[in-house]
Amino acid sequence: MTKYKKRLKFILSGILGLLILGGILHYVSLGKVLQKITMLGPWGFLLFFLNAILIFLLWTAGWYVLLRAYGVQRSWRETLQAMLSGYAISYLIPSMNLGGEPVKAYLISDGFSSSGAKVVATIVVERFINMSSILLCILGGSIYVSFTPLISPPLRWGLLSGVGGGILLALAIGIGFVKRVTLVSKFAFWLQQRLPFGKELLGRAGRGILKVEQEIHRAFSQHQRTVVTTFVVDLTAASLSYLNSLIFFFFADHQVLSLGELSLIFALGMFLVLFLWVTPAGLGVAEGGMIGIFKLLGISQASAVAYSFMTKLPALLLAGVGIAFMVQYGLARLLKGQGKACPEREEGRGL
Repeated sequence: MTKYKKRLKFILSGILGLLILGGILHYVSLGKVLQKITMLGPWGFLLFFLNAILIFLLWTAGWYVLLRAYGVQRSWRETLQAMLSGYAISYLIPSMNLGGEPVKAYLISDGFSSSGAKVVATIVVERFINMSSILLCILGGSIYVSFTPLISPPLRWGLLSGVGGGILLALAIGIGFVKRVTLVSKFAFWLQQRLPFGKELLGRAGRGILKVEQEIHRAFSQHQRTVVTTFVVDLTAASLSYLNSLIFFFFADHQVLSLGELSLIFALGMFLVLFLWVTPAGLGVAEGGMIGIFKLLGISQASAVAYSFMTKLPALLLAGVGIAFMVQYGLARLLKGQGKACPEREEGRGL
């Protein structure tokens, strides 16, 4: 029944996305959208794609560095395969971008048979560092754009308040990591003592979470240099995201967006990401959000939808490659409780 409900939810969310997208395309005109995309030309198309792929490779490099620091010996190819597989799940299945993390952990730890706590810790730390780097870029851009006439005072204060809240949350989490605060495991043990059922399960969960919390603390107490390196890598990736809109509108609309405009697009685009999990690949939701963002800059609706489509193309390519890896290594059977994740590794051939 649970599987049926999940499938039904996925189907309904897909239908919702298609309905929203269909309504937008009917209103904007698909012909105008395609015309904008073709105006990119081969060079614009190539540069946009390469920039998107480079950003993804930098994200992977940040995680790879953390894995090596923790002594998890996985090749670059294995790390990239796990990253692509996790990305495919997170991007295509509505799950608030968290659905792919267990897949990444499973693949790297050989089905949680080795270094499971360390691998999960690297994922948590990498997600935290990634979020912090994005927040820093948003903060810098928001402060800059606040001194320009691009946005109204209410939007300015709303933007700064949202970013400020995110920074405070990141600081609180970071301090918790450094001070070895183990709130989640303590909560699991607290439930174990008070609930009349599931005591064994909660006890195992609490012990497992405690190991992960201890490993996370190690990153900030023993691997500070690695944390800084990963932060620089992720900050570079976040900064390159500015180039997406710069490249697109330079080739498609023959205009060079200012730093303030790029900052506003990046900041509001990151807030939009919080809602893309509603439909598979943000179908319809992303296009509607982009129309609202670009309206602030006086950019046409056709250009906004075309830009949204262009961001989807490299993302779908990466997700497609991730799905191919999952099929190849039997992860589809794994999700049904069968098979192995990495048969080649088990056969001793490696990757």
